[in-house]
Amino acid sequence: MPRNSWPRFSPKITLLLLASAIILFDLILIQSSLYEPNRSALSTAITLDFMLVLPLLLVLLGKRPLRRSITMSIPMILLGYIAVYLMLPPSDRTGIAPIGKIIIPLELALLTLQAYRFGRILLRARHVGREGNSGSPLDSIRQDIQSAFGTTFVSAMLTHELSVFYSLVFSWTKASPTPLDPTAFSTHRHSGRLVLVLIFSKLLLLEGVALHFLLHQFSPILAWITSLSNLYLILLMVADYRAMRLYPIQVAQQELRIQYGLQLVGRIKPDELLSVSHISNLELSPEEKRSAFVPSGTDSNVMLILTQKIPITGMFGRILHLDRICLHVDEPDAFITTCRSELQLDSTAH
Repeated sequence: MPRNSWPRFSPKITLLLLASAIILFDLILIQSSLYEPNRSALSTAITLDFMLVLPLLLVLLGKRPLRRSITMSIPMILLGYIAVYLMLPPSDRTGIAPIGKIIIPLELALLTLQAYRFGRILLRARHVGREGNSGSPLDSIRQDIQSAFGTTFVSAMLTHELSVFYSLVFSWTKASPTPLDPTAFSTHRHSGRLVLVLIFSKLLLLEGVALHFLLHQFSPILAWITSLSNLYLILLMVADYRAMRLYPIQVAQQELRIQYGLQLVGRIKPDELLSVSHISNLELSPEEKRSAFVPSGTDSNVMLILTQKIPITGMFGRILHLDRICLHVDEPDAFITTCRSELQLDSTAH
């Protein structure tokens, strides 16, 4: 066999495959005939796999600084403890009970510390929102989370969830949008977004109640998971509309600041923007759709064409690489004119 015939995986894929192999091997080992005569040694080995080896692999996978790695590994250790407790036979759980007496208080202390840090981030964002001229509260949340946790998938998810929480709880003290620049354009007044939120919320509430009672007959846990998921979707739609109403798109300081609710957040520089134009009947090829953003539930009336694919944050903190952005803007003519003048675009470009 040639030397280069073996498949090559990236370090992250290799670590994930190794972690999956460890979990699968331990699950098979518990069900095998080897476990019963060697239960003391094997239960200890499985416990070490889930509470030491797997968290260590996740630390190596993340490539974070040591302090952040230790902080993020403690929840993984707790999850490993819970997994082992559920996997082992009841007679073997007493052996790991002392470990739980150490891990659970440590985890509670960590959660208390993180709750305090998140509270400070939200209060700082609230202060930014009240001042009105020092930036967007959601930008403040994003910067604080990235400063504390770095630019990772976890930090992106935390930014999204804290933005949802802020929009649901703290944004109601803000009576009206206070743009950073006079050239700000709303996206919620004529989009029909509020009607869409009300209709879907009503459907999720009414059908969710009926579905809850139906599923409860077969699995109460599944029924509650479904109901809580519906409630989260309702809160997410409300938070998205609230963010859309309070934080308009802005053309300021030689850049286009896009804050389209919680669906799309990014900044585009003049040299990254090729053209801004009207659209009525949007038709994109399958290839174009892969690198395009099209808002759901409303008709787009403006398309931004970028010079190349650039990273922009989407829903749930996902990084989207886009070269086309379709939006619904309440005043499309004024928006296009302002973009062309402020960003010095060629008005003939399409």
